[in-house]
Amino acid sequence: MLVTALGFLSYYFLVKYSGTEEYWLAGAAVFFAGLAMLAHLNGSIFIATGLTVLLIRKKPLSCLLFCAMALIAFLPYLVDIYFHYQIFLIQISNPYIIAKMHFTFLKPFKNLLREHERLFRRPEIIIPSSLFFFNLIVNRKNSLPTKPNLSQSIRCCLWSFSDS
Repeated sequence: MLVTALGFLSYYFLVKYSGTEEYWLAGAAVFFAGLAMLAHLNGSIFIATGLTVLLIRKKPLSCLLFCAMALIAFLPYLVDIYFHYQIFLIQISNPYIIAKMHFTFLKPFKNLLREHERLFRRPEIIIPSSLFFFNLIVNRKNSLPTKPNLSQSIRCCLWSFSDS
């Protein structure tokens, strides 16, 4: 939940920035995306999504700012690897991790086909997931066509899905 909340904050500031040239809003967007990544490495999807949306919007200076801030957000991981390199080697050479690192062009699509297993595995997850999809269906005509940022962000997130 923390990763999702921070991701939504990142999206909020990205949308706010989209219509202006106030670079602090882009900085706030990547700051929250970086916090999402620090909460869980899968939060890096929000950094990838923000970069992709800014590239689509043709904002090269913002992309540079976003990359620099994302690197700052990634520094704790690099420092941890530096100080605990042997543990990092053990973790990265784990057969389970090696199997997950095999990436093909179709992998995001295969992952989307299995996403229902994650969203509907327990009653406490089924209810909010069902409400989310119900809301998405009910509001689809009102939100996506009139909000290109939301549409682009959703497409970028869906494309970036990886096994967790």
